[in-house]
Amino acid sequence: MKQHNDYVLLSLLAVFLILTLVAGILMISFTATGGVALPDPDGTLPPLDSDTNEQVNGPILPEILGETSDQGEDYIKKIIFVGDSTTYHLIARGVLPDGTDTTQVWCPGNGTLLLSSAITSLDIVYPKTDEEMTIAEAAALEKPEYMVLTIGLNGAHNFKEQVYKGSYGKLIEAIRSASPDTKIILQSVFPVAVNETAWQSLTPAELNEKIDLVNEWAKDLTLEYENVRYLDTQSVLRDGENYLKAEYQSGDGIHLTAEGYREILKYIRTHAWS
Repeated sequence: MKQHNDYVLLSLLAVFLILTLVAGILMISFTATGGVALPDPDGTLPPLDSDTNEQVNGPILPEILGETSDQGEDYIKKIIFVGDSTTYHLIARGVLPDGTDTTQVWCPGNGTLLLSSAITSLDIVYPKTDEEMTIAEAAALEKPEYMVLTIGLNGAHNFKEQVYKGSYGKLIEAIRSASPDTKIILQSVFPVAVNETAWQSLTPAELNEKIDLVNEWAKDLTLEYENVRYLDTQSVLRDGENYLKAEYQSGDGIHLTAEGYREILKYIRTHAWS
């Protein structure tokens, strides 16, 4: 009887050892072939491998410049401003460090700029020599530390997303190729005031909705290109009804007063690239 009991115990022990060995082999095989990771004790999944495109903490967010300490006029002096008439008027308002003699503003000779597939061949006036050249050619000469692009008001009323992003992307690539170390800041298109009448096919409210959409597309571009950030300046220009504040518009509902530009420059200084 004792021999029988010993035999049973030895059999059970052998079965246990075999099962343990099989479980160990299965675990090693499962891990080697990329099995599902177990949660951490707090219930969260561990990070995925770095060579996957999946995100551990949700979707990638746009690269938006957040609030910083005031970086002062020295920061502003490092910036080249490129854009349409709302950028061009920085010169006339005399709000940049060198006043109306500033060379920090690059615009075409007519003071306006339209984003299109031909943007990379469009000439601006390079203010240090008064020569006409492309934005990329000027960037190659200047090698600015920062470049603020404010482009998209002209055409905002009928832009298609693919055309807007494709054209803007071509310009970003051209600047990066000409001056790889330049930090590119896509500034939001500014809203229009309630008295704007230049785009008669849309009410000012409808145009501001289009501008909001264009600004969202600009944010998207920061996900596609390295060393590109979005600057949400429009947030300090709008009133409670989504229009350009009356005190910041020069009378036509579009262009800004000196005070409006000072508010923009203050926002740039306190939302610096750090």
